[in-house]
Amino acid sequence: MGIKLRRDGAWVEVGGGLQGVQGIQGLSGGVGATLSISSQGSAYTLTASDAGTIVKMSANVTIPQNIFSAGETIIIYNDTSSPLSITQGTGATLRLPGTSSTGNRSLSQRGIATILCIASNEFLITGTGVY
Repeated sequence: MGIKLRRDGAWVEVGGGLQGVQGIQGLSGGVGATLSISSQGSAYTLTASDAGTIVKMSANVTIPQNIFSAGETIIIYNDTSSPLSITQGTGATLRLPGTSSTGNRSLSQRGIATILCIASNEFLITGTGVY
């Protein structure tokens, strides 16, 4: 349906209407998504399949370089009554956000840590019980 204008005493239809802007598409696997959980009972090095999951740990965990892509996240849950170590692998840098601090971290008993990959060899770690 076009726009009608009066020209020389007659109504004339001019062109079609403007096309509306399409709405924003929803997130796939975003807010409200259920994350899969894997349990690791011994010292463990994260793998590509851990991206976007929760890893329940009962021993120390290592974050390797060149496995994850920028924007991928991993959640670590310490499923023990003792602290565990989260170690930056060879060539990887683990940063504590809001500080200049880098290096290995500890995760308190029953603590939870979110690890965000910002480059193939650079990660941010935050969470309750991260020190």
